[in-house]
Amino acid sequence: MRFYKAHGLGNDFIIFPKKIELTKEEIIKLCRIHYGVGADGVVILNRLNNNEYEMEIYNQDGSKALTCGNALRCVGKLINHLEGVNKITVKTSSDINEIEVTNKGVITYFRLPSYLEPKSITINDLEFHLCEIGNYHAIARSSNLSSFNFEPYAKVLQKNYPYNIEAYQVISPSIIKARFYEYGVFETNSCTSGSVALFYHLVNEKIIDKSCTIVSMGGSLNLALIDDKIKVEGDARIIFKGEL
Repeated sequence: MRFYKAHGLGNDFIIFPKKIELTKEEIIKLCRIHYGVGADGVVILNRLNNNEYEMEIYNQDGSKALTCGNALRCVGKLINHLEGVNKITVKTSSDINEIEVTNKGVITYFRLPSYLEPKSITINDLEFHLCEIGNYHAIARSSNLSSFNFEPYAKVLQKNYPYNIEAYQVISPSIIKARFYEYGVFETNSCTSGSVALFYHLVNEKIIDKSCTIVSMGGSLNLALIDDKIKVEGDARIIFKGEL
């Protein structure tokens, strides 16, 4: 079975370009660093039509994810590499996303997230705003982002629901710093769906206008609100290919 290793801002994936079946145990073994290929997750593609694909995403612990923005950019980059196609449509378990590969990076379009009910909860005096963009997100503002400890909040938030957690700090009206703690993976270098959820919340709270750059450990994403969609532009790279 041929696979490709790719990453979007340091969030890395093992991508199978053709439909295969993997058990939970096999996914866990593949994702283990030092012992497997090593990755934050596994992506399995199924070609539907010429430029339409279906994507399954699995977390490092073998659980299934409903969507993943960094994986979408990696898939766009891979199809561009294999087929020479610049624009594709990818169906995930929750949405259908348009992807475009340009000279500057990879652009993905997302629907607007929705707030959950309740809209927010407070844990240890810290307020988390809750929304979904296919997967669930809990967003909190931090006064000291570098020392933010996700663990006590993750124990509560992820006990019954698969929340990804975003902690952020406002640097300026156009620059936001963020860290991400993903369900089934722990802290990652970047999370695009988390960035989309964070961006949507900041626009709604009038903390930022209709565009900004979100800076994470893995790099930067440029986001903009265009009509009823959120445009996200960022890097994605193919690292190597292999055979199992």
